[in-house]
Amino acid sequence: MNSDRPPPFANPAEVQVILGRALESYAEIAGRFGSFGGLERVFALYHQLREELERVQFGEIDATTQVIKGAVETLLKMDYELRLLNNLKLAFGGGTRDGE
Repeated sequence: MNSDRPPPFANPAEVQVILGRALESYAEIAGRFGSFGGLERVFALYHQLREELERVQFGEIDATTQVIKGAVETLLKMDYELRLLNNLKLAFGGGTRDGE
């Protein structure tokens, strides 16, 4: 049998000790969330976060990811083309790399 659970027909003093330990433990746990506004605030934020996550569809995330990938690919292509242009300029004697 669990030592934290009172035996059947426990006397009031034993119940008080067990309740005291439970309350102390709860207070310690709740105290850890004081910087966030307490447990009530943490639970409210948790529920709010769950609601917002349910609103965001996987399709939205995937579509946004594809847009970002496309932008990165375009920027990489532009970078490549600018490097080629720079190399052509150097090859045809159009100046030096430092702009002179």
